[in-house]
Amino acid sequence: MSTPWEKLIQQIQIEVQSTGARQIFGSATQGAAAYHWGTSLATAASNASLAMPETSQALPSDAALSGPEFAVLAKLACDQTLDEAERPIDLAAQLLESFRQAEWSNSPRSSWQPLIMHVVLAGALAQLTDTEQGHWWDLLGLCHECVEQTHDRTDHPVDRLIGVGELGLTLSWRLSASPSCQRLRAVSIAVITEACDHWDQLVTETIAQPHELRLVLASLLRCRMIAQALNLTVQNQRFADCLTPALIELSTWAAALTGQDGRQAFYTGDKLTEDSGANGLLIQAANLEPESLLPAMRASCGQSKTGGKLAWQVSLPESMLHDEHAKIACMLPEWDVRRGRCIVRYREPQTQWELSAGKRAVFTGAIETQVIIDGQPMQLDQDWEATCEYSDDDVHYLEIEQPLGADHLLQRQFCLIREEQAIYFADAIVHADPSPAGTCDAERSKIEYQTRIPLAPEMSCRFDPDTTDGLIGTWSAAPTQKDATFRPRALLLPLFADEWRQSFSNAPVTGTIQQTEDEHLLIQSTGQGQLYTPLWIDMRRKRFTKARTWRQLDVCYQLASVGPDQAAGFRVQIGKQHWIMYRSMGEAVPRTFFGKQMIADFYLARFNPRERSYEDLVTVDDS
Repeated sequence: MSTPWEKLIQQIQIEVQSTGARQIFGSATQGAAAYHWGTSLATAASNASLAMPETSQALPSDAALSGPEFAVLAKLACDQTLDEAERPIDLAAQLLESFRQAEWSNSPRSSWQPLIMHVVLAGALAQLTDTEQGHWWDLLGLCHECVEQTHDRTDHPVDRLIGVGELGLTLSWRLSASPSCQRLRAVSIAVITEACDHWDQLVTETIAQPHELRLVLASLLRCRMIAQALNLTVQNQRFADCLTPALIELSTWAAALTGQDGRQAFYTGDKLTEDSGANGLLIQAANLEPESLLPAMRASCGQSKTGGKLAWQVSLPESMLHDEHAKIACMLPEWDVRRGRCIVRYREPQTQWELSAGKRAVFTGAIETQVIIDGQPMQLDQDWEATCEYSDDDVHYLEIEQPLGADHLLQRQFCLIREEQAIYFADAIVHADPSPAGTCDAERSKIEYQTRIPLAPEMSCRFDPDTTDGLIGTWSAAPTQKDATFRPRALLLPLFADEWRQSFSNAPVTGTIQQTEDEHLLIQSTGQGQLYTPLWIDMRRKRFTKARTWRQLDVCYQLASVGPDQAAGFRVQIGKQHWIMYRSMGEAVPRTFFGKQMIADFYLARFNPRERSYEDLVTVDDS
């Protein structure tokens, strides 16, 4: 007569044959891809491959998502056969010791990786029934403990989605012969439904940690696959209805943050094959919406284009995504990665910025800013807040600000001109009091400003010997070699500085731009009262060889010129194309610049010198 343990093993083996991983995940079981989705990107958060300021919770090297034990568990969870070397005699004992040493369940949450480890362990238990019975039950107990503690101790939607939703659903699928696991199904479905019912909060919490976005997307996608295979979506219509919107929104963010070869913004490591391959997460998720999301995802990965006829044939998602609670924005000229993209994350005092020109990132990492006012260094340690957002067919615009001491604000502008593939980046240091600039205090204030923008790997600057403009690009070999060639990726025009290095200008604002030894673009400027430091970045290669110039324009109020601490105007010309910009630094009063009467905080337009006409691109005012 069979013992209860032997009967349980027999039932588990029968279930593996009828509803095994292959039936659930299909071809994504090859190479255990389904459980590797998003793992490389998440583990990169704790090393130099990710240009992000925070790191994930430290995981033991032998049990992290990139470690050998995870690889073994993932193969078992996908019903793959282990090599002899991968399966030591005491595998279960080793796993048990590793999980107990990690003490994940009692650690403060700064990463979802520990929860994913328990999910993969739950999936692997069906293939560990040939181990010592006591060890097997202890491993199952760790999974139950994780579900219970996550359910009882946290209301964080992502914690609950993975640690209760997917973990419980996986146990009830793989080990349904166990009554304790079977009972978890209803609880898991309820938790997943609750999280997806409030999908906007779920998405915000997820993209606030963009390096783990794919982990969460993968978890929810696996839940959907399990539910569909077990007919749970048919039995529970509410459960089915709430899954899709959450998955599509997460997938859209994943696509917007994705660049060439499936790399995600701020990631500088190797190609993420588990996410971008044929069985990868990105295409699997995009297939949820084949008419719009799938072409957008393929275009983001550089696998197709979205211009010309295709743009009319498909309904692509909006090309600007911004979540002011997660404090992250994706601004794309269009979904085709060849057109570049601008990603801004302002969750920390140091803004993270990734700017791509074509398929290659030009900048990636944290912008380091220092401001000294009247010899006193200002602390930039406050939260950024979005103050203006605008998007249309011409531009994507984002303005953020943070307090700068008690009396000043640092305002930062990102404006992507979509057709031109140009970026207007500017910092303004203004008085917190909206009264007009020009008071005695403002006139006495001397402002010294410095910003360091990190160049992407392999990028370097080459500046003109006579003018202050420059190019960012890559060298084919060391610059000192005779056959080395420079391939430009972006053109830099420091509008805040004089165009010519040998200048006799007496303007009250001076500035410089250069590359540092540690591969940063260094911007420095000084001024009185208030300070505006704009930078024009052109990413259209056809314009790199054309004649170019820029000028700081006079701004007048009541027939008298005003200083740059009150308002600033600029004109840029590259070849036959012209643009003009205006920025008010004080009270919104009617001013004149370049023949236009302005009552606006910011204005950007194309200019046709032959017809003396303006094509407005964006106007920002108090309304």
